[in-house]
Formats: sequence, structure tokens, C-alpha cells
Amino acid sequence: MFVWNDFSAVALDSVERSSTRDEELRSVLTQRFAPAEATNEVGQPLPGSAVICQHPDIPNYKRILRVRKEIAAEKGERDHTSYADQAQTFLDSFDESVALFVVVIATRTDLYEFLFVPAARKVFFSPFRGGALVP
Repeated sequence: MFVWNDFSAVALDSVERSSTRDEELRSVLTQRFAPAEATNEVGQPLPGSAVICQHPDIPNYKRILRVRKEIAAEKGERDHTSYADQAQTFLDSFDESVALFVVVIATRTDLYEFLFVPAARKVFFSPFRGGALVP
């Protein structure tokens, strides 16, 4: 089960340890409740909103990451390949039966993707934002 306060506490800690300077992101993560979901026509969250989805199949999400990495490698996008590698390592540290939530938060400047495993109270966040895709 996804609980915003559990997620936001560990997510904020990860953001604080990163080099991210987006104060709007910090503000969203300190809110008591999750921001409303508002998306554009292709499903990306609009600034100030979030999309929170439980991904039902960790092995399938790992396959998605591999595809993302392959496409990025073909285009020579090292940030994208690094992000995929780090996310894969994060997911490899959990049993494939645990609940995984993909949280995408939009600010006026960027999209941020978080992978959250509530049972472990662990989150993967990378300051790399350009490859965030709505699940």
C-alpha cells in the first residue's frame, strides 16, 4: 500500500542528499498530502502534480529499463544509460514479489521519477530527470 507520508519522508532525504536544487520539488515532498494527479494529453504530469502508480510486475519493469537503456545507448545518451543501470541495481536488491510504486512528480522546471518499495521504506531517485517516463 502506498502512503504519501512514508514515501515523501524517504524521498525528501534522497533529494536532500542529491545535487538537485529544485525548491519546488522539495516543497511538494514536504506537503502533508500527495499532490493531485493532473496530466497532459500524453500522460505526463503537469507542474505541481504527480502520477503515482503501482507497477504490478518488477521483472517486466526491469525489461522496460533494459529497453530504455538500449535506446539510450543507440542515441549515445550516457545519462540515460547510467540512470537505467542504477535503477536496475536498486530493483535487483529486492525480491520480485514486493510492491513497487513509480512516482513521477512534475515541477515547472522538470519531471522527477522515483521508484519506491514501501515494505523496505527505500526509494531510488536520481537527479537525472530528462528520461522520466510516466509508467
